[in-house]
Formats: sequence, structure tokens, C-alpha cells
Amino acid sequence: MKFALGNLFAKPRRRSLEPASLSITSYIEAGASTAEISVVDNGIVAPVSRYVKPGLNADGSPCKGEFDGGLYDRQGKRLNIGDNAYLGHVNAAAQTVATEGLKRFPGRYLYLGMVQNVHFGHFTSESLSRIWGADLVKDVDGVIYIPRYPNQPLRPYVTTFLEALLPNANFVRPEGISQYERIIVPEALRFAPGYMKGGSMVRSFFHKRTQTPALTDKATPKRLFVSRSQFRLNAAQNKACFVCETRIDELMQAEGYTVFYPEQHSPEEQFRHYNNADELVFAEGSSFHVYVLTARPGQRVYCLWRRKIMHPVFENQLKSFSGERLRGATQVKKMYYRRDAPTVIPWALSELDFDCLRDDLIREGMISGTAWASPEPKEIEAELAHHRNVYDLEHPF
Repeated sequence: MKFALGNLFAKPRRRSLEPASLSITSYIEAGASTAEISVVDNGIVAPVSRYVKPGLNADGSPCKGEFDGGLYDRQGKRLNIGDNAYLGHVNAAAQTVATEGLKRFPGRYLYLGMVQNVHFGHFTSESLSRIWGADLVKDVDGVIYIPRYPNQPLRPYVTTFLEALLPNANFVRPEGISQYERIIVPEALRFAPGYMKGGSMVRSFFHKRTQTPALTDKATPKRLFVSRSQFRLNAAQNKACFVCETRIDELMQAEGYTVFYPEQHSPEEQFRHYNNADELVFAEGSSFHVYVLTARPGQRVYCLWRRKIMHPVFENQLKSFSGERLRGATQVKKMYYRRDAPTVIPWALSELDFDCLRDDLIREGMISGTAWASPEPKEIEAELAHHRNVYDLEHPF
């Protein structure tokens, strides 16, 4: 189906890059920065067909993963403006593709690029850096996306989120290398590793959708603890958790926070809660990357880290969207690998120093500490024993 995504932002200034093939329009952002939208006539889109996981070189040094797929001109030459980014990976697409016998589709299409169709956190943080262009073009016949995992469908939570952002869009998934009459390619506004950056065009797009009157009422709590404790069904299905995770919920509730389980709510309801809270504590995870889309100045945000090393993308995203600093130092004292994933840190079990966590929350002004009662050692030992079959407790790191 066709959909209209708003009026043109500005009258285009065109300059030719390739004769009758590629033209580019620059839109000036606030603060004198520039975002670009390219128009590729008779462009070719190649989906991902080859993927290599990250690994280790012979000397033990890390080796980045690779994937192909991307955007090509009418002659089948690779266009770097369509390259995709994914943390720890390289977009190793072929420099040329064959142009004979391609399926050809008439009409105008917005190029969204590669979409992480399985992992929700990487979807929200890495797959939406071009979506801002939807507000600047109208009368497009579809939104082209390249699935990160070519043999798997979009997960329901991904489609729900996309539909909340572009409710009338016709999402197009190329089945093999395909050619389109006109492809509109917004610049990917992102940090170098691939995470979306909150430039003015990006902020404008998301705030129009997340800060509507219906989503900014004052009926929701002013203090939120965004928990992961209900995310798993059982220990065997969980790939990242804290020791005594439900006790964290209880402690934060005792300190005056409402415990919020984002996976139990629609995108709109998540935005509504995040909009209206003044103080937010997040258990490190995907929900933080949803929050930044609607983050506003003046909110106090703390991250409860589940890794010993704090990933800089969290603070970088928050600063780029709201200008606020991210509070919280890691209080993880031990981690335990899953027995079936002995090198995957993001899937590990994290043991916190609860007293140090309390002190850090007090220091950052997030709690008073008067209602805090850290778990006793016996409680922690019993919780660890519960995880013994899944996690390697004999070799903490």
C-alpha cells in the first residue's frame, strides 16, 4: 500500500554525482550540521546472503565478523551510501553485482537498510539510523529493509515497533537481488561502531511520535526501575541475568520506585512511561535503547550494569538524544559464563556487590538508602546453586 510521510523538508539543491543515475540533496540541520538524502534511479538492492561470525585469529586477537548485501547503481556498482553497520562486523559486500535478469519494481522506495530481525536491542540501536528520512519524503510505494538474518522472519516485537513508528508503511523485503525505479537513501546517522546517533533530524523524527499529547500525560510514575527479572521464562532460556535479580526489584520498590517490565507493554505504553518519569534506573539491556528515543533534558538516568566494563554506546546515545550524562558505575564483582557459551560475555550471569550498588545509588542521588537491605551471603549462595546447571560457577571471571 502507498503511504504519505509528510511534506518535503526543504526545496532540494541537486548536484550530479553520476550521470542520470545518482543525485544528492542536502538538508541543513540545526547547529549547522548536514544530513544528506541521496536519490538512486534504477538502483539495485542486494540482501544479505553470506554471514561470518566474529572469532579469533591464530594469535588470539579478535577477528571481526562479515556480512554482504547493500546498495548498487544501475550498472551494478556498489554505492557506499547504502552500506550497513553492525557492531563487531564489516559490511564486506561485493563491489559489483550482475544486472541481467533482475526483478524490477516500479515506483519510489525509501531505503531503511539492514534491520536486525532477531535481537531487539540491536534492532532499536542499530537498525533505525536512516528512518528519519521518512518525514522528508512523501508518496513512496514502500520502505525497503534488508534482514540481518536472511533465513528468518522479523520477530513480532520488531514488526510491532516498526508499525508504531510508521503505521501506514508498506515494508518491502527483497527476495534476492532486485532493482527499483527510484530509491531514496537517507544518510545513516550513527556512531562509528554502527549505533544510531541522536542528531537533530533523528530526534525530531522520534519526538514527533513519542512525545504526542496522548503519550505525555502525567498519570504514570515519576520514578521507574526498568527491570529484566521477568524477561526470561526459566534459567535455561535466559542468556543474561543477575544473581538475586528479583531482590533488586524489591529493593528498588522499597526505595520508592515503580518496577516496570517493558516487554509486557506496547511501544506506546513504554514511551508514555519513559516520557513522564523524572528518575529512571535501567537494568542494562534493550529497554535503554528504546528509552533514548524519547529521552528529554532534565531526566536523571542510572544504568545498573551487568558487565564489568561499561559499554560507551549507552552514554553516547543518551548525550546525543538529551544532553544528559549517564549515571552509575559497574558494581559487578563476579561473572559466570554459560556452559553452552563459554566465551560470550553478554550471556553471562552477573553477581553484584549489593552494598556498593546501594552506595553508588546514594552518591548519584537516586535513592536515600534507608530502606535498602542487601541480600545475605546465604541467599546469594542459594541463588547461585539454582543456576549451577546452566552457568560455570567453578570458573568465575
